[in-house]
Amino acid sequence: MDIQVDFNPNVLRRARRKCMKNIKGIDADQYAKLWDYRMDLLQRNPNSTIELQFESGKPQYLTDSCKCLGLPGVFKRMYKCFGRLKHAFKLACRKVIGLDGTHIKNHYKGQILTTVGVDPNNCMYPLAYAVVETEKKDC
Repeated sequence: MDIQVDFNPNVLRRARRKCMKNIKGIDADQYAKLWDYRMDLLQRNPNSTIELQFESGKPQYLTDSCKCLGLPGVFKRMYKCFGRLKHAFKLACRKVIGLDGTHIKNHYKGQILTTVGVDPNNCMYPLAYAVVETEKKDC
């Protein structure tokens, strides 16, 4: 049996957007969970450093219901370094630190930065991670 169906591209785009929203959830909901994530990591990883920074003056809202999440502003950057990684680096690794980054190329635009050391086997040893905004280019 051969069935021919024609769909409007706009209908397909809206359906895909709805499905992705159901799968991933609303972005603002995910950012609201950052404080809980930070507290959970600090509780489970003593001597860790986890910093969150929000841009003040711009309240974060859910896109559908415009309900305020109660966050201090819009997410700006995050830094994370686990205590055990710091301790092991001080004990065994060479005192060399490298920095690398990659760009986030979705509609949020940012960078993920990592610092790595060199362990006794000449392998990369992760130390810290950061998510930051991209530099502004003055043209």
